Amino acid sequence: MGFFFCWGVREGVVENNVIEDSGSIGISIGHRDTDNVIRGNVVRRSGAHGILFREHPVARRDPHRNVFDANVIEDSGKKGECVAIEMLGTAGGVVLRGNIVSDNRRRAKSRTRIGLRIGPKIKRLKLAGNEFSGMEEDVVDQRKR
Repeated sequence: MGFFFCWGVREGVVENNVIEDSGSIGISIGHRDTDNVIRGNVVRRSGAHGILFREHPVARRDPHRNVFDANVIEDSGKKGECVAIEMLGTAGGVVLRGNIVSDNRRRAKSRTRIGLRIGPKIKRLKLAGNEFSGMEEDVVDQRKR
């Protein structure tokens, strides 16, 4: 695991880190982690996801009002659905702005590269100026419109 927000981190700043070769998740955010700023980080070759928004059984305890700004997420996942940014739960008020999500590896039948997957219960998500490259699907939005 790279950087793991745990148990109610509020108003924190995670800035200008290089997180490489995590066995599972590059940056994981979840249980009551609110109002944080995550910016200018490079997350490379995470085993599962570059960024994971964890779901809590109690919706109000999901990671609300976090800002992810100008991060680079590269080559996430090893096989199956390789989702660079996975948003589970009911997180609301999240901003994803100016992030670069890429996969520079050759295509392989063993993996499907997805830049951002927005879970069906995510609320009030602001997307602005994010760039995707090398994905089979840039954004998969599972919310009902």
